[in-house]
Amino acid sequence: MRKLLISIAIAPILFIVFLIYNHKQIPTKDDVFKITENWSPVTEKVYIVRKVDGEWISIFRNTHTIFFARLEQNVLGFWEMKDEVGTESPLVSTHYPPKQDEELTWGASGRGVEDSAYYFGQIINPNIKEIKVETQKNSLEDLII
Repeated sequence: MRKLLISIAIAPILFIVFLIYNHKQIPTKDDVFKITENWSPVTEKVYIVRKVDGEWISIFRNTHTIFFARLEQNVLGFWEMKDEVGTESPLVSTHYPPKQDEELTWGASGRGVEDSAYYFGQIINPNIKEIKVETQKNSLEDLII
């Protein structure tokens, strides 16, 4: 009986330690591969997993598409891909590989005036050194290239 009471007391403590440990983990490329493991076609390469403006983002590709996705942790601390409305999908994508005559490809995603907007693309022309995005309210020049 005593062993049963001790195990009942230890189980919640172990679960709390598990939650704390998981919530302290940062996302990795392996997390992106795990999230997309059932996709067809399969994810071939994860380019980046990086924190930008307080949100974790990832850029990855399969044979036909490059994706831009936002990552967030679920209640148990495991990483998931979420779009603007909370469903499990990337935010924006563009075709891959680019056509020979293209200088750049891009896509945008956002829900409204007050929410974040995501602009994503690939630069094909090596002579392009700077990208400037202008919206009705802002001019964004400090972009990650």
